[in-house]
Amino acid sequence: MEKVIYAIIAADIHCREDNPICRTDNFLEAFISKMDWLRRLQISCYGAPVLISGDLFHRWKATPLEISTMIASIPEPCIIKPGQHDLPAHNLNEIHRSGIAALALASEEIHLLTPD
Repeated sequence: MEKVIYAIIAADIHCREDNPICRTDNFLEAFISKMDWLRRLQISCYGAPVLISGDLFHRWKATPLEISTMIASIPEPCIIKPGQHDLPAHNLNEIHRSGIAALALASEEIHLLTPD
């Protein structure tokens, strides 16, 4: 019987430029390494789409470094359901102001899962 992999599911990735106080390593470098692992996993799973369920970024107003890091490292194709940290004032109607919206504009392979 052939294995069928429909999707890889991830959540609460919280990409951020600064180091959380509980981390002693370089958080952004560790983050990039983990995204590289996720991309390799996707390749080994026959290119199955990655579904990210909320909080791709730690703050809705992602920095240019955070956005460019995600552009360079996010597996594609990718479907993202925005989380509260991804939205200004946790308001889906304001998503156009967010870093996640900028990320989605950067690639035709990154899709935002919204009610529209």
